[in-house]
Amino acid sequence: MQLGNKHIGDGYPCFIIAEVGQNHQGDPYHAVRLIQMASACGVDAVKLQARNCLEEFSKERLRQPYQHRNSFGRTYLEHRRALDLNGFQFQHIKKRHAYNKNPAELFCTVCAPGWVPWLEENNWCQFYKIASKDMHNLSLIKEVASTGKPVILSTGMAKNDREIEKAFAAANYSEQVALMYCVSIYPCP
Repeated sequence: MQLGNKHIGDGYPCFIIAEVGQNHQGDPYHAVRLIQMASACGVDAVKLQARNCLEEFSKERLRQPYQHRNSFGRTYLEHRRALDLNGFQFQHIKKRHAYNKNPAELFCTVCAPGWVPWLEENNWCQFYKIASKDMHNLSLIKEVASTGKPVILSTGMAKNDREIEKAFAAANYSEQVALMYCVSIYPCP
C-alpha cells in the first residue's frame, strides 16, 4: 500500500505518524510549529483532525456545561469551536508546510463527512484516517473511501471482530485500506 510517496507493508520500513490531532489548541500557528518539530524528527507523516462539532454531536451534548482544567469554553459547543480548525486555517497550515519544505506528508482524521468535499477540492490529503470512535459510522467511512484514496481504519474501540469486518467492508470503496490497532485508553496503563 502506498501512503503519499512511501510504501507500507512487509519489506518496507516502519511508517511513523506524528499525531498533532487537536494539540494545536485551535491555533494554526501552533499547528505549524508542531508540524515543523515532527518533521525535524524525521516522521513520515503528520496527522491533524478535520472536525465539525455540529455534524458530530447532538444539540443536547453541545449545550452541556464543559468546565474542567482543559476546557476552552463554558459549554461543549464553545469548547469544540475553540479547538476545531476551519478551511482558511487548514489552507494556511498547508501553505506554510509547503513553504517550509517539510518532507512529512500531511493528512487528516476525518470526523465529519462535510469535510471530505472540501479536503478533496483543495487536494489537502493524499490519504485519510478514520478514528476508532467512528468505526461504527459506516456512512462516514464510505464517504471517505469514495475518494479512492488510501484509508487507514483505526480499530481500537471495536468490541469484536464483526465490528471490524463491517467497517472494513464499508472502507473497501477504496482499493487501499490499512487496519490499525490502537490503544483507546488514555492515558495508557
